[in-house]
Amino acid sequence: MYGRIFNRDPIDAIDSSTSGTRRRALLAPDETWFVRAFVRNIMDDDNVVGIFVTDPSSGVFTNVFTIEPRTCGLAVGYNF
Repeated sequence: MYGRIFNRDPIDAIDSSTSGTRRRALLAPDETWFVRAFVRNIMDDDNVVGIFVTDPSSGVFTNVFTIEPRTCGLAVGYNF
């Protein structure tokens, strides 16, 4: 993937990467309550997902955007 329309290596190139996400849910047989859990970015990688390269008049600096760090969550609910 490239960050600009020019597709020039190495300035515009974004390396391929993978990121794992897991979700699990537990639901009561009568569906009155539930528990849900998730983990995003299991390996806590700093993969680059986008870049912004400025033009030569401002020094051709590059902003790099990475994925969020490992995030975990839990939801517990009751249906009445």
